[in-house]
Amino acid sequence: MNLRFGRLRVLGVGLGVGLAYLLWVRFTGWGIPCPFHTLTGLDCPGCGITRMMLAFSRADWAAARAANAGLFYLSPWLALVLGRALWLWLTGRSANTLFLRVAGVITTVFLVVWGILRNLPL
Repeated sequence: MNLRFGRLRVLGVGLGVGLAYLLWVRFTGWGIPCPFHTLTGLDCPGCGITRMMLAFSRADWAAARAANAGLFYLSPWLALVLGRALWLWLTGRSANTLFLRVAGVITTVFLVVWGILRNLPL
């Protein structure tokens, strides 16, 4: 029982830090710059995720899609995969399942392809 409460505490702290960052950026306009973009001038697969999450928090779906279309369309998949992994973690079961391993490969391939495509001149 203590293990579950400890894990819930970790989850709560993580969610609290994420909410604090969201509010910080919303009210100050200052966010963490992408080191990959700063060094190369190219967009990484995650560039725009802060703007996307800010748009999600306002239920502005068009702005969320404009900020990072790849992650916008990947969001339901990520919610499913991360929700499953979180459930396994909270219940103390092994997260080393075939589903999560395959999901990790699919997600990685998608993000690599998205990172390349979003930098091609169209």
